[in-house]
Amino acid sequence: SSQGFQISQSPKLLIRRTGELVELHCQHNDNTYFPMYWYQQKPQQGLKLMVYSPSASTDASAGASAGSMETDFSTWSFKRTETTSSNLSLPQSTAQHSAVYFCAASKH
Repeated sequence: SSQGFQISQSPKLLIRRTGELVELHCQHNDNTYFPMYWYQQKPQQGLKLMVYSPSASTDASAGASAGSMETDFSTWSFKRTETTSSNLSLPQSTAQHSAVYFCAASKH
């Protein structure tokens, strides 16, 4: 597009009680950007990689092929059925999940 590469997340802000479901969404506008990444940042800390996804997986049963959660984030699940979007979900949130979450994509 004339605006170049754009990426966005939703929701911008999410407030949940302990034990409630968290769902985070990310979308971009260029289907040549195959790799996607999610990061978590807690106050006074750097970014921690949650999941790296080399490309989308259309096979629902092989969801892991779209990307596997890093060790510290095994309670989360990652879904990516198309190149331009991905979702993170956490069935039971706790206070320790309070953080800023970033989504990214790249060409290589």
